[in-house]
Parts: sequence; C-alpha cells; structure tokens
Amino acid sequence: SSPELKIRAYEFVPVAGESDSDPYPEPGEKLELKIKLINMGTDALGVSLQLETTSPYLELESLGSSFPDLLAGESAWNLEPIYLRVKDFSAQEIPAVLRLNFSANQDYSYSTNLKITLGKPAVLIVDDDAKARAEAILSDALEQTGYTYSIWETRKKGTPSLELLLNHQAVIWLTGAVVENPIND
Repeated sequence: SSPELKIRAYEFVPVAGESDSDPYPEPGEKLELKIKLINMGTDALGVSLQLETTSPYLELESLGSSFPDLLAGESAWNLEPIYLRVKDFSAQEIPAVLRLNFSANQDYSYSTNLKITLGKPAVLIVDDDAKARAEAILSDALEQTGYTYSIWETRKKGTPSLELLLNHQAVIWLTGAVVENPIND
C-alpha cells in the first residue's frame, strides 16, 4: 500500500501590485499558484512538488513547494508560495501547461498537468439559466470549433460587470426558459 495523492483544488491568484483586477493572466502579470492535495492512500510523509513548463510564455519564479505530511484522508494547501510570471505574447490568448511532479515517502511519485489559458478567452458564457445546464452543450460546441471561453455563473458571482463583458470578443448570455426582460441591468 502507498499514498495516493490527488489535486483537490487549485487556483491562480493575481499578485497585488503586479497584476490588474480582471481574472485573466496577461503579459507582465505575476500569479501565485495555490494547490490543495488530498491523500486517498496510506500516510504521505515529506510531500514535495516540483514544477516545469515547456511554455515560452510562462516564467517559473518558484520551481517547487512542500506540503505538510498528509495522513490517510487528509488534505492541505502548499506551504511555500509558487509564483509564475506571464511573458509577452501578441495573440488574444495562448494555452500553457504546467507539469506538476509530486513525491512522498522517498519512493512514491505522482505527476499531472495543469492547463492554463494566458490572455483573455474569446467568448464569455454567462450562465443565467437557473441550472438548466445549457452551458455544457455550448462549451462542447465551442471546444470542437476551436474557440476558447470562460463561464460566468450568475448564481455564484452575480451579474458580470460591463468591464468583464467588454474583455471578450463575444458574449453568450444563457437565460433559460423564456422570460420577460432577462437582462434588465
């Protein structure tokens, strides 16, 4: 039996003073990557992470981090900050991949990739359809045609700002069942 580490959650957080206020990683911005691991196996001691990327548009300012020892069933966030900087590019957006290599107990390893879109996605899907799940069908169609997108869930985040709407080439606002004046602000 051995540890079984999996990523439970992760987030790219803009670093204050080195990023703007929108949620999109753009050239020149610095991000902190936060990772929460869960251990589904036996105790994991000396858990560490090494990062790498083949993207010419990402500079890794931190090459790794450690985690607290994770007993079976426990989860925890990385202990040391992981910083990335987005290099200059001229496209609307660029896909990038981070390779994450975890190790524990001197003989256990687990590797996975994290995908991140640098720049602003071309399409914003505003999910305002009362859980109708139309965004899943639409996102599949956009992926098949090569368009990148982000999803804004109004029930979690409220109404998107005009600034956010203007940051996209197209906005698709899903309103669900026919209603009078679905967009009234």
